[in-house]
Amino acid sequence: MSVVMETASNQVTFWHKCEVFVNTVNHFLIGITTFYSVWYTMHYDFMGHLHPHLTVIGYQLLMAEGILTYYKANTLTLYSTKVQKNCTHWILQTLGTIAAITGVVHEIFYREKLGRGHFYSNHGIFGKSSHADFKSRRGLDNFISGLISTIFLVISFVSGFVTQFSVDLRQYLKPPLSKLFHILMSLTAFITGMVSK
Repeated sequence: MSVVMETASNQVTFWHKCEVFVNTVNHFLIGITTFYSVWYTMHYDFMGHLHPHLTVIGYQLLMAEGILTYYKANTLTLYSTKVQKNCTHWILQTLGTIAAITGVVHEIFYREKLGRGHFYSNHGIFGKSSHADFKSRRGLDNFISGLISTIFLVISFVSGFVTQFSVDLRQYLKPPLSKLFHILMSLTAFITGMVSK
C-alpha cells in the first residue's frame, strides 16, 4: 500500500515539476515577445510612438503576468499567500490597464495633432475606441466595433474591485457569481486586446 502512495506522490511531484517548467517557459516567452516588440518599434520617433510601447507593456507583460499570479505552478508566486497573490494581481492589472489606456489616448492625441486619421485599420477599429470614431469615414459601425476592447477592459477593471470586496457585498451579490463575471470579462478584455496587437 505504501508503494502505491509513493508512486502517486512521485507522479504528482513529476507533473508539478512539468507545470513549473512550462510556466517558466511561458514567463520567458512573455518577456521575449515584450522585449522584441518594444525593441522593434524603437526605430520610430519614440515620443510620437509611445502607443506600441505602452500597450505592449500593458497587455503583453503586465496583464499577462497579472493573470498568471493565481496559477498554482506560477514560479513568481509559487510560495506566496492568497493575500500576496491578490495584491500582486491587483497591482499588475492596475498598472497594465493604466499603461494600455494611456497608450491608446496618446495615439489618439498624436494623430489628431498631425492631422492624420485614425480608426481606419482593423487594428484601430478592433483594438480601441473613442468618441473621435464618429469623425471617421465609417461612422457608427466603427464606433460600436471599436468599443470592444475598451469596454471589456473597463468592465473587467470595475468588476475586479467588486470581486475584491464581494464578501462585504454578499447580501447584494454572491461572491462566486462576482468572481465568475470578473474572470469572463477579464479574459474577453485580454483576448480582444491581444488580438488587436
